[in-house]
Amino acid sequence: MAMISDLQFWTVFISGCALLVSVFPHLKARFKKGKLKIDKYRTFFITHRVGSPSLNLHLIFKNVGGAPLSVHEVNLEVTKDKVDKFNLIGNGYLIEPNAQYFTILTPFELKGSETWSHTISFNELWKRKKQHKYRELESRIRDHIQGQVRFNPPEPGEFAVAKTEDIISISKFFEENFLWESGEYEVAIVVKGEDGKELARESFMFTLFESESDELLSYKEDLKFGFGVHLVPNRIHGINIDVTQ
Repeated sequence: MAMISDLQFWTVFISGCALLVSVFPHLKARFKKGKLKIDKYRTFFITHRVGSPSLNLHLIFKNVGGAPLSVHEVNLEVTKDKVDKFNLIGNGYLIEPNAQYFTILTPFELKGSETWSHTISFNELWKRKKQHKYRELESRIRDHIQGQVRFNPPEPGEFAVAKTEDIISISKFFEENFLWESGEYEVAIVVKGEDGKELARESFMFTLFESESDELLSYKEDLKFGFGVHLVPNRIHGINIDVTQ
C-alpha cells in the first residue's frame, strides 16, 4: 500500500515538474520587464517649413519584454558635423502608409511582443513669439495675394506676388530658420515614457550634399508667391535621403 502511495506521489511530482518546465519560458517572458527595440526604414524624407527643419521617418517599435510599455514622446537629437545641434519633436504620424494627413502623435501602450510601425513627422518646436511673428507675416502675404487675384488677376501662367516689404521679411525669416546646410549628420532617436524616462535610444548617420542643401534653400524663391506660406508648394518640397549607418 505504501509502495502504491509512493508511486502515485512520484508520478504526480514528476508530472508537476514537467508542467512547470514547459510553462516556465512563458511565465518568464510574461514577467520580464518591458524593453523597447527600435528599427527604422533605410530612407527618410527631409523638408522644412519656411526654413524650419522637418524630417519624416518610418519607425518600428517592438516591446521585446513581457510587461507593457507606455510611450509618451518620440524625439530626434540632430548633430551636424559633430558641432551644431538642434532637436526635432515627433508631432504626428501616418495611420496608413498612403494617408494624406498626419494624425497627432499621442501616448500609446505596447504590450509584450507587440509592434508599432508608422511614419512619424518630426518638426522644430517654435516658441510663441516666433509663432506670432510668422502668423502676422502669413496673414499679410495671404491677404495681399488674394486681393490681387480678386481685383487685379495676373496673366495666364503668372502668379500674384506679395508686397516687397513682406517678401523681404519672409525671406529673412526663412534664412534665420534654415538649418539643412550640407554636411555629415548624426541623428539620435530618443523614445521616452512616463515622467520623461528614456525607454530607448538608437542613432543613425546621413550625408546632406551641397546640391541637396541648395535645392532646399531654393524654395525661398517660392515664398513671394505664397507657396509654402498659405498655398501648397508648386513643386516637391523635400528630398529623400539614404541612411549611411
